[in-house]
Amino acid sequence: MRKILLVLALVFCCSTVLAEDTLRILFLTDTHTVPGSVHEAAFQKLVPEINAEKDAYDFCVVTGDLTDMGSDAELNVFNHIFQQFKIKSYPIPGNHETCWSENACQTIDKLWGADRFEFKHDNYYCIGFSTGPYMKMGNGRVKAEDLHWLDAKLKENASDPAIRVLVFSHYPLNTGLDNWPDVTAILKKYNVAALFYGHGHRLVRHNIDGMPGFMGRPLLLGRQDPPGYNIIEIKGDQLSIIPRELGKPQGEPFAVITIGDPSALDGLAVDTPPGQSSGEPPEGVKITLVRADEASIFGGIAVVENRIFYGNSTGVMKACEYNPQSQADDKLTDVWKKQYKHSIYSTPVYADGLVVFGSPDWEVAALNAANGEQVWSVKTHSPITSDGLVADGAFYTGLGSGEFCKIDLKTGEKVWSYTGVNGRFQAAPAMGYGTIAFGAWSEHLYALDVKTGKELWTWRSPRRGNLLSPGNVVPVVSENHVVTVAPDRFMTAIDRKTGRQVWRVNDYTVREAMGTSEDGSVAYAKTMNGLVIAASAAADKFELLWACETGVDYDHVACPLLVYRGVVYYGSPVGHIVAIDAKTGEKLWGIKRGNSQVNCFVPDDRGRVWCTMIDGRIYCIETK
Repeated sequence: MRKILLVLALVFCCSTVLAEDTLRILFLTDTHTVPGSVHEAAFQKLVPEINAEKDAYDFCVVTGDLTDMGSDAELNVFNHIFQQFKIKSYPIPGNHETCWSENACQTIDKLWGADRFEFKHDNYYCIGFSTGPYMKMGNGRVKAEDLHWLDAKLKENASDPAIRVLVFSHYPLNTGLDNWPDVTAILKKYNVAALFYGHGHRLVRHNIDGMPGFMGRPLLLGRQDPPGYNIIEIKGDQLSIIPRELGKPQGEPFAVITIGDPSALDGLAVDTPPGQSSGEPPEGVKITLVRADEASIFGGIAVVENRIFYGNSTGVMKACEYNPQSQADDKLTDVWKKQYKHSIYSTPVYADGLVVFGSPDWEVAALNAANGEQVWSVKTHSPITSDGLVADGAFYTGLGSGEFCKIDLKTGEKVWSYTGVNGRFQAAPAMGYGTIAFGAWSEHLYALDVKTGKELWTWRSPRRGNLLSPGNVVPVVSENHVVTVAPDRFMTAIDRKTGRQVWRVNDYTVREAMGTSEDGSVAYAKTMNGLVIAASAAADKFELLWACETGVDYDHVACPLLVYRGVVYYGSPVGHIVAIDAKTGEKLWGIKRGNSQVNCFVPDDRGRVWCTMIDGRIYCIETK
């Protein structure tokens, strides 16, 4: 009897050690929850099974694309189901939350406190963060402030080699992110067991710069397929990732690796870091890096003489003095700063001693350009992520969503207001010939009378769907037509007076970026294969004037083309700046400065062109 008890005691001790030595994580990704959809129903079906087996998991992580468009309605439905889980759970956003969010990503913070997490669990340190893109199409990116946070948290919590680090993101930390080498350089200083992510909607193994990476299966592989999830299981040095369908027993692992064994990466290609710089402008063209901000910059700048104004991703609006003669790396001196609660996406404009922009704190703000003090504000319906336009002593802008208005610059009073919009604003409006035109994420393009705000017409694309809206497009207003592009890859001309569709073509893979000649007679557009085209905005049928190869392979970002002093300025998703002759379409020069997307180009009254990039860099382009 004593022998039997001794054996049972040994078995109990061994099973206890095994249990303590086993980590099991419920790994969900790409749930794409939309009210009333098959995804919502599938997500809800997971709850009973997960809760019945809650003791089998240590915690749950959801790696992004929680919803389809990041709307409040979608996020609240996701959260309602998510909160039913009886295990500790940690969500991070994906590109579907951060790219089209109607709330400028603020609801994520309200629901879960932040768009990132970190915690210790036994001898594991788990860390997850957002990978963008942020409020417009583009490559993924880890924000500059998140890089600082990542480095600091790992140094604080994972410096002991006995601590194993588990990393969670939405994008794989490879070529899908423009700054992936910066992220992996930090991670490789620590004992990273593996990285886990979604986005690709399939089970895949990767070599992430010498570290094992696993892309998880989504909630639904297909609309008719049963829902499912992933299980991460670590027993000693053995790490397994196991897909599981709802209602079925746990099956065989998709992959099993030994942590720390280099052979786990055998046969997996590793990405090569992209080059930071290439090409040089010709003689007579000078391109100066004037600042590399400590945070990301999502918009452009306002400039008057040598003073510039811009906002960044930590919610700081800055006024800086530019010293062209400075030998320092940073050629800007801060004059004043104003802190807001959330990231600033709007490009400020300068007029009559004021800096005016859409504040993330639910207002249009006018600041004294000399000292940053607020002069007036107009409350909005939601956070503003769009740009505005100054003309004739007034500021024209969308108030986040639902309402477009004209605001008197001196008083801050609304001159007129138009409320016929059922969607969020993003791009700046365009004005000409008594017409102001703008798009929204509502499938529609709108044209109003500049003086009265009266609706002239609305146009709706034949291709339906909010994600195909001309929501982030600055249209071209000519005497006869309003020309627009959209993510449906069509260019369309609409009669400026009547709203009648005149012509519509998809001969080129246009998407969201346009530019215009000063008189509006020529419409310029970027394509998704690096081609820039010029078309007549006045002709009653599509008339191509020229097409220019920029040398960029793929382009899906909404950086508007600037036409200034006979030159078309083009910015790519990966740091290219290209100049094209506006009349002939000849490529004049092109350089690459970094790997992040170009936000926009802004001219000043001294003949200079200013360029911002999402990595926080600001360039000044001067030509003789």
